[in-house]
Amino acid sequence: MFSHLTHLLRTLRHHPAYSALNVLGLALALACSLLLYWLVRFHESFDTYHPQSARIYRLVTDVAGGSRGYHPGIPTPVGPALRHDFPGLGTVAMSIGQEDQLVQVLGPGRQPGTKYAEPYAIAFVEPEYFAVFTSYRWLVGSAAQTLRQPFSVVLTQRLARQYFGGANPLGRRLRLNNQIDLTVTGLLADIPDNTDQRYGFFISYPTLLHYGHSGTPLTLWEGVSSQTHGWVRLAPGRTPAQLEHALLALHQRHHPTSLPTYRYRVLPLLEQHFAMDYDGTIARSTLLILSCIGGLLLLTAGVNFVNLATAQALGRGREIGVRRTVGATSRGIFWQFLAETLLLVLLAAGTGLVLAYAALPGLREWTNTPIPHWLDGRAWLFLAGLVLFLTLGAGWYPGRVLAGFRPAQVLKGQTPGQAGGLWVRRGLVVAQLALSQSFTLGVLVMYQQLSVWLDTNPGFATSGRVVVPTPWLAGAAQARLRAELAQVPGVAGVTFGFDSPAVGTTNTSYFSYDRRALNEKFDVTRLAIDDHYLAVFGLQLVAGQPLTADSKPSSFLLNETAARMLGVGPPAAVIGHELGLNSRSNDVAYGPIVGVVRDWRLQGLQKEPLPMVLFHNPGEYRSITVQLAPSATLPLAVRTTWERYFPRYLFAPLRLDERVASFYEREQTQLAIVRLAALTAIAIGCLGLYGLVAFITQRRAREIGIRKVMGARPWQIMASFVGEFAGLLAVAFVVAAPLTSWLMQRWLDQFATHISLRPLLFGVALAATATLTLLTIGYRTLRAALVPPARALRAK
Repeated sequence: MFSHLTHLLRTLRHHPAYSALNVLGLALALACSLLLYWLVRFHESFDTYHPQSARIYRLVTDVAGGSRGYHPGIPTPVGPALRHDFPGLGTVAMSIGQEDQLVQVLGPGRQPGTKYAEPYAIAFVEPEYFAVFTSYRWLVGSAAQTLRQPFSVVLTQRLARQYFGGANPLGRRLRLNNQIDLTVTGLLADIPDNTDQRYGFFISYPTLLHYGHSGTPLTLWEGVSSQTHGWVRLAPGRTPAQLEHALLALHQRHHPTSLPTYRYRVLPLLEQHFAMDYDGTIARSTLLILSCIGGLLLLTAGVNFVNLATAQALGRGREIGVRRTVGATSRGIFWQFLAETLLLVLLAAGTGLVLAYAALPGLREWTNTPIPHWLDGRAWLFLAGLVLFLTLGAGWYPGRVLAGFRPAQVLKGQTPGQAGGLWVRRGLVVAQLALSQSFTLGVLVMYQQLSVWLDTNPGFATSGRVVVPTPWLAGAAQARLRAELAQVPGVAGVTFGFDSPAVGTTNTSYFSYDRRALNEKFDVTRLAIDDHYLAVFGLQLVAGQPLTADSKPSSFLLNETAARMLGVGPPAAVIGHELGLNSRSNDVAYGPIVGVVRDWRLQGLQKEPLPMVLFHNPGEYRSITVQLAPSATLPLAVRTTWERYFPRYLFAPLRLDERVASFYEREQTQLAIVRLAALTAIAIGCLGLYGLVAFITQRRAREIGIRKVMGARPWQIMASFVGEFAGLLAVAFVVAAPLTSWLMQRWLDQFATHISLRPLLFGVALAATATLTLLTIGYRTLRAALVPPARALRAK
């Protein structure tokens, strides 16, 4: 055994370039595959740690007739009604998330202390929430003890440390949005990163009776907020079909008028992370693509290995011949080469592991995901599987080639006729170049699509608009604040509204048109605005008049999509007709439609426009948007003025163009991963081609010397090599272009707005890979062509 290992090491030491190129190529592929494995496994693990997670379901809403068709929330009364009407079905709980909230620590005597902005950690939950998700570990208290009374809050350890340091948090008070004081009554262990329920600040549900939360009222069946979630943990023996049936019966019993518009559905907890229709995080198809990318990189490295090994076999003929003469069998030669391959792959696996650890922080930053570096039994098994796959997949064919050498032939110095097969090697080169071109074309298409999205006007002005979340302000004070901000040098406009025209969270409502007996078969996204809103954001009317300061509170604007879906003719046909909109207080506000606004993309150009209604309602204003003069930065006076009106709140401005760019984070992450894969594939390909050309030029050194003696110029020798590979490059493009075109078109078709696959993109991809390929080949052949003929003719 020791002698075999010594022989293996001696063989690799005698061929250092061959060993180094193979180890580096395999290491790059293994490192990328390991990174992708960690990423895919992290996403696949979301919420799987909850006990009996397969029996937990989230209640969602399908919207009939709407352009979106799906809603991640549920009307607030559904959970309590389901618990009351079907008590044996399972455990039911409601949660209402609160985005962009202000938390203030109160000192002794309730003296205000440090303020904290919480973008998504806060939720109102029923005590049953912790009976559905039993994985939460209570350090102090329990759900039954701590969340039954109003104004109670339970924190995770992380938030408790953030607010109170190392002090005991129990009994301490926190102020939410300068409106209600909460007492800490319980403490939970920190939650894992792999969950879509990122809450860590749990407020008792009875507090909602005393606080105007962000979401629909507790008794309102007519509207849906995307942050209002219902949860069901089915009892043993109960099925999702029974839950669906119960939801339909509940719907018919409590709110039959909404049946033409809404349907309550169930979404398995283990599927919510991948349910893109319901605001999931990542599609399973994307994870499949990432897995395929890892496999293609391994295939590229394997092809690279086979190329180098079969080329290098030409130089090992005498060695194999001697070994066969002294008694080695073909089978022994084959297994000896597999052992060499295994040693190379093991060295590559160790190097790849180091590279993966080094690159992991970068991947976390690119994907904005806390990917763990799993090296548990499952990860080691995965890595061992890759080692075995590469050893057998890449070592089998070259081993068969070496084992097939005939001793008499190779000892006479004759070239083995089947040393890898010329056409086989050419086919492997074509495969390698095709993979590199496919990755390059994919990167170009994705980059072009993102560039178009980021450069295209989404239907409203974004440059120089700064959105500031703002508490409610009475009418007279609101007018004074607008006037003061408008006088600040560098400010070109000011508007109040529920939010900007680019939002991540929407509120929808039923509505009726022209006093029809039934509500319309689609709901509308509601947006409260003031009379400056259209001008500040550059929104355009296609019919009618804008809302003015003198407009009645019950006057409405529709967007083109809502007007079209009413089916009454051109947009102008709805002007003057009456609209009845269900309000947050469960009342219906009737008023005329005074205008129609041109569509814009509320949540990015990937999605179709949503039907919308715009109206005056100062009670729903939650933000101020400041329009800056061209090239101006946000003046300090804007902050000082705002803080004078709201001294107890945090000034947290957000540039609107940054919010719009955030809509494309998912696609930017995909681009970053594909770009990494493309760079890796190209690097592996260049390494392989460099090594392959080096071996070929070494074997053809005498031929090159004779051609130089006969008068051939170095550029002519280079051209003979480059011309052969240029033909292979063209064949690879013919193979790669149709398949990659089909795949990228499938990726583009999932978006409402996308580019066309133009010939220029294919030309750029071909030019990029051709340049790198020919430079790699040209450099190595130039070195061979510049060798003096006398030295070349002495080559063996």
